[in-house]
Amino acid sequence: MVERYNNIHRNLRANILPRISTYLPQPNELDYRRGYITRYFIQRAINQPSPIFEINKQQFSIFKSNNLYNIVQLEWRISGSNSDISLSNRKSILGVANRMPMLVNYLQNHYQFART
Repeated sequence: MVERYNNIHRNLRANILPRISTYLPQPNELDYRRGYITRYFIQRAINQPSPIFEINKQQFSIFKSNNLYNIVQLEWRISGSNSDISLSNRKSILGVANRMPMLVNYLQNHYQFART
């Protein structure tokens, strides 16, 4: 805990606050044949509750080592039966809920981007 505070404090002093650009995935035919896409989310680690933003893979790579943010990635099912899609996406959300608890509220539509 102390180490995390020191890292956050060091980043604040260095003014390392990259700009977050939101992103909305656009699944293509290859994604639908594969059955899933990878989604990336970010939230400030301080000043909770902070808003959650969806970001792209490039931003995920930039932010993943920045202790000022909680960041998660998850597989999001977009093909299959309605019950399989819902169950799979619910499991994906719950799998990262320990790092970003409010994602459960942010991703309420488990069929987003789905094609059955």
